Amino acid sequence: MDIVKVVWLDTHGHDEAWISSEEATAMTPIEMVTVGYLVEHTDQAVTVAGTVSDCKEHFGNMNCIPRGCVKNILPLKVDCGHLCPQEDPEC
Repeated sequence: MDIVKVVWLDTHGHDEAWISSEEATAMTPIEMVTVGYLVEHTDQAVTVAGTVSDCKEHFGNMNCIPRGCVKNILPLKVDCGHLCPQEDPEC
């Protein structure tokens, strides 16, 4: 099961009762980063788990990210106790 870094855009809300038009038009989606085990990657969504059982049949800390929100998926590898991009030859 691959470990991946998923960069994606999340919604940006505002909790105030009223905001100015300048504040409203300045709002943009927030870039998020999720690192975990890639459970599924389809045309609709990318599903990542933070925790996986040793038999890979039970998952925890789940995120199902709509595919249209995903900017990038980077496969990672564990080497020398830290995560590195798989294509990094120095890792």
